[in-house]
Amino acid sequence: MLKKFDNVLLCVLLCCVFVHSTTLSQISAWRKRLPALGLTVGINPRNPNTVYAEGTAGVIDVSFDKGKTWTMQMSPGISSIRQILVHPKDTLTILCASGSDVPGMVKTTDYGLTWRTVLPGYHIDGESITYDPQHPDTMYAGQFAVGKVFRS
Repeated sequence: MLKKFDNVLLCVLLCCVFVHSTTLSQISAWRKRLPALGLTVGINPRNPNTVYAEGTAGVIDVSFDKGKTWTMQMSPGISSIRQILVHPKDTLTILCASGSDVPGMVKTTDYGLTWRTVLPGYHIDGESITYDPQHPDTMYAGQFAVGKVFRS
């Protein structure tokens, strides 16, 4: 009877060691890749190797290798970027939402060369912009602070 108990105890101990080592390996998979503000991250839906993040206030850093290196910067003209959304069909089109009401939500259709305000006074404190998967040209933007939902 004692030998059976020892075998069970050994199995439980081995399982605990396995689970603990698996958990540690999952945790250690997270690596800091950009010394950024970290307010938002956007991913190109057609090419997930391309990642966007606010590196410094109001500046989007771009990585073309899943965040290993950051080689490009663009400035949408807002001081605190709360969301970066790349259009799923036209990846030259990028929307950025502001954390303050000036200028609001901005949009580029030429991959960041020029930006224009498309929703003045819009500001969020988190990610609140999305598109309709069946009709990606229809966009929705929720604004929690005032309880409004906008549709393009």
